[in-house]
Amino acid sequence: MFVFAIAALLATPSAVGDEIWRKDAKSPICAVAHGIGSSGSIEFSRTPGNDETQLKLTLPKRRDLQEGQFHDASLELSPTDKVMSDGGISKRGKNSTIYAVTSDPTFFTKLAGASSLTITVAGAAPVSVAIPAAASAVEALQDCEDGKMRAYGLDPVAWRSLKSRPSPIEPVRNRFSALDYPEAALRAHVEFDAIIRLDVGTDGTVQRCSGLNPGNYKGFEIASCDVLKGAKFKPAVDSAGTVVSAPIIYDVVFRIDS
Repeated sequence: MFVFAIAALLATPSAVGDEIWRKDAKSPICAVAHGIGSSGSIEFSRTPGNDETQLKLTLPKRRDLQEGQFHDASLELSPTDKVMSDGGISKRGKNSTIYAVTSDPTFFTKLAGASSLTITVAGAAPVSVAIPAAASAVEALQDCEDGKMRAYGLDPVAWRSLKSRPSPIEPVRNRFSALDYPEAALRAHVEFDAIIRLDVGTDGTVQRCSGLNPGNYKGFEIASCDVLKGAKFKPAVDSAGTVVSAPIIYDVVFRIDS
């Protein structure tokens, strides 16, 4: 079987934000992290050309955090605001890990002014962590996004100047299943991050789907587009209030669940 997610793995970090945050130069998307105590960490990641922000919070194992998926958890940024998120909880060894994703475009903007984050999942006590030098983390992520968007052939200034970007009617990750993993790649135990561009028309349908980082197995791009072409979106709106066509990018993460 495989795990579909929109996320990134952090490795080979380099320092940003006075060495508080670590940046992964090898990540297919954009990600920064910093440590919490002796065994924990907080990580933020962003896919260029997408309003989603992903959070990965690792902390000492807590009994009240139950493994599984969750919906409508509260992500509160102090002292700015809060948004709702979906995600999941896993437990490995001595740690509990919370994965959360929000497509609220205000979250990333408000993150720069935050000093702490609190996530509240039903059935568990709130989890709060400090966010030192949050503005440095946001700046590093945005610089990364700008560079990758240009490499993808997108103008980051024009994309951000839209009043609203394309947003899915339903989470696109819910459209995938284990059956979508390319058979040849699965047999060869090949894993991949397929960076996929969708061009969304003014009617909210996908007009074009293309891969931005072709690998040795073309099947990852084909499998991703076969699923994503059927997704429906709220179309983009420009600064004048006119509905326009615009792109959105996804990182489709193909991993074999061992």
